[in-house]
Amino acid sequence: MNDNELFEQARRRVQNKQKGRCVRNKDVIIDQEKEIQYYREKIQTMMKERELDKELEIEINNEEYLIKYNNNTDAVVLNTYLTKLVHDKELYRIEKNNEFKIINKTRMEKESFIYCI
Repeated sequence: MNDNELFEQARRRVQNKQKGRCVRNKDVIIDQEKEIQYYREKIQTMMKERELDKELEIEINNEEYLIKYNNNTDAVVLNTYLTKLVHDKELYRIEKNNEFKIINKTRMEKESFIYCI
């Protein structure tokens, strides 16, 4: 689509919102700016939810682990996957839907498998 077609599409959408009344270019621009602002705020909210704001480094069986997680991470689930990573010598990292990451820093140098949930 070229720019004129996109503008006419936006004009029709705004006109439908205003119940068929005649719309000016200013109305279309304002509507588009509101929509852009809405999506910017939505993206910012989603990015904040994905941030892993807590970090913990521990050593288990002479191996170093880095755990990154959120406030809303379930401790039981996190512990379960930490146990899985400790016992499965093929893995070096486990991630779950941007909720947490567990990294075995010692094994990471060997480039084993990654387990993503």
